[in-house]
Amino acid sequence: NYPVQQLVVQPYLGDPFLINGKKFDFRTYVLVTSITPLRAYLYKEGLVRFASGKYDKNATRGGSEQQFLTNTSVGKKYTKLANLTWTFERLKLHFDEVGLDYDKMFDSMSSAIVRTLLCTEHQFHKHFQSALGGYDCRHCFHLLGVDVILDSHLNPIIIEVNGLPSMQLSHDTGAPPNPSDPYTATKFGLLHDILQILFRDTPVYAQVEQDLNHVGVGIGPGDLCNPANHVLCIDQKELRNVIISRREYINKGAFSRVYPSPSGDRYSKLIQHMHQVTLRHMPHGAYARTLWRTHHLYTALEKLYHSS
Repeated sequence: NYPVQQLVVQPYLGDPFLINGKKFDFRTYVLVTSITPLRAYLYKEGLVRFASGKYDKNATRGGSEQQFLTNTSVGKKYTKLANLTWTFERLKLHFDEVGLDYDKMFDSMSSAIVRTLLCTEHQFHKHFQSALGGYDCRHCFHLLGVDVILDSHLNPIIIEVNGLPSMQLSHDTGAPPNPSDPYTATKFGLLHDILQILFRDTPVYAQVEQDLNHVGVGIGPGDLCNPANHVLCIDQKELRNVIISRREYINKGAFSRVYPSPSGDRYSKLIQHMHQVTLRHMPHGAYARTLWRTHHLYTALEKLYHSS
């Protein structure tokens, strides 16, 4: 007689990495500007959110909410809001002070986020195909709030992906925004760079044509693209996606593009597995072939962009 529900069950992380004896997690901001092909950007700044009390891994029944909940809505009952959050910049300074590699940790976190997005890309593809009814949306985007925690060995673990992250401009609801406050400055910078990525119309066609020739990609059918002379032939729709991708990259501001990326080869095994599963078990063979083609195309282009 129980109602049927879809639930997500996660193991509890009993050995989180601590700072000053306190548990913390990250709120990262991930901008997705395309699903197929996937284009995702991670903002350089975010929030480090601390529990208000020191963590005790031996506490029974998880301990008190002060020890293991990092939600600022909970923590502010016990301490000032200013004591509950750091910026990523401050976290990097702390890592430098204690001899930890912040850049390595951030790269691992980026990789974990990309793998999460890639694993769900097919479901997003089906959802938006149905919702948009075939409409090709030029300036559509989705800002995600991805929450991440580190274990005691600095391995990142995705807690959840929030489809509607708060863009409140102050710690306190109703308080006027203070541009000098890091919390507010992060949101201002984030919004500015989102608009820049989406709407700055930088001319890139000539450069894209040159880049495609450099990686052996031809445009169009027939004599315009000969498989004997090109490793890959793309159509006008794929060309348009490459142009938009290049324009976004130039205007990414404080975002870093996490996918596609010059280190995209590390996702090839995952994408190959997804490609094979999709072809075998799902009636979306065209999607699977596109996934595999675009992964190699964009990885090659990203390597070229970073080498020039």
